Amino acid sequence: MTPGFGGGADLFAAAPLVSGETGHGRAVQIVIRGRGRVGKTVFANALGQFFRAAGARLQIWCIDAQDRPDSLGHFFPDAKFPPNLQPIDCRRWLEGMIHDQKAEGYDVILDVGTGHDAVIKKLRRDSDFPKTLEADGIRTISAFVVGTDAGDLDAVRRHLEDETSLGEAVLIVLNEGIVGHGPLRRVFEAVRNDPVIRLAETRGAVVVEMPELGCMRAVVKRRLTFQAAADDRRLTRVDDPLSFFDQERVAIWWHRKLPDCFKTVPAEWMPRIPERVAVS
Repeated sequence: MTPGFGGGADLFAAAPLVSGETGHGRAVQIVIRGRGRVGKTVFANALGQFFRAAGARLQIWCIDAQDRPDSLGHFFPDAKFPPNLQPIDCRRWLEGMIHDQKAEGYDVILDVGTGHDAVIKKLRRDSDFPKTLEADGIRTISAFVVGTDAGDLDAVRRHLEDETSLGEAVLIVLNEGIVGHGPLRRVFEAVRNDPVIRLAETRGAVVVEMPELGCMRAVVKRRLTFQAAADDRRLTRVDDPLSFFDQERVAIWWHRKLPDCFKTVPAEWMPRIPERVAVS
């Protein structure tokens, strides 16, 4: 059983929890980056599901293998993938997709798989990527997902050293989900105090904490949407049930913790929510 976005609870139930200028004019392209095993795809999945449920006109692009168990293609049937993972073909595919975004004006989440960041870097060097898109009405946001290892910040460091990144919005996501048990503040203290974080913040970067969902693996394994896992009570009565307690955990995370996380991000860096469901 794989409930989609069309059934169950009100799709716009989460929208009033997002504050700020949701009607901003610029389309956004949020590029999810970072090293492997830090939860990039989980963050992209949560971000995409949340803002689509709130009514955003949002496309999901993935430069990654489609056959991974946690592939975004399992949760977004209309997700876009390149024809193959050869760098030159990925770059040509991405250029074509960006042309389409410019023409149609929708928002985008681009999940860049481990080992494929070179595609983004090459495009930046060749075309001054962020400034070119900004001139055409698209704001790019580099969202770096990190864990507790200092090495997780290497991608952020390289980005800050790249002169093409000057002026680009940078979001640093501390993923609580990979920590497990323990005092989160203490675990993330070294990362938060790292000079790379401090330098990024002086340049306008925003640091947020992605809240932990202890039963994330159970939800992803069943390929459930978060909204269905939170609100569809029939899921406790199927062949491979999600427990009542796990449903309560998802509900708290989906309806309370995740919106609180996204509230801390500038609204103009997030996908646009239609005015008919947004609140000031």
